[in-house]
Amino acid sequence: MHKERGPRGDGLKFFTEKLGLTQDQQAKIKPILADQKKALDTLGDDASIEKGAKRAKSMEIRKAHREQIRALLTPEQQKKLDELKEEHGRGPGGPGEPKEPKE
Repeated sequence: MHKERGPRGDGLKFFTEKLGLTQDQQAKIKPILADQKKALDTLGDDASIEKGAKRAKSMEIRKAHREQIRALLTPEQQKKLDELKEEHGRGPGGPGEPKEPKE
């Protein structure tokens, strides 16, 4: 059985299904995801940047876009997004960032 790992293919579909996005939210999030993909593709194609620097820059790109998306979510959707990150072993900021203790 294949375990779902997050928005690896169609990110908009993933967010819509998991967070119950409205049509308005989908329309606002779609260009953010497209911009993120373009930025990551450009970074991946840049042979002048070493692997470690690419990883750091990739994390910066993802974090910036994640913050843009998060700002469009309702408090309930933000909570669900946090729960999804926890399920996948990621802290509030994504991979490599520590989890915050639960209260």
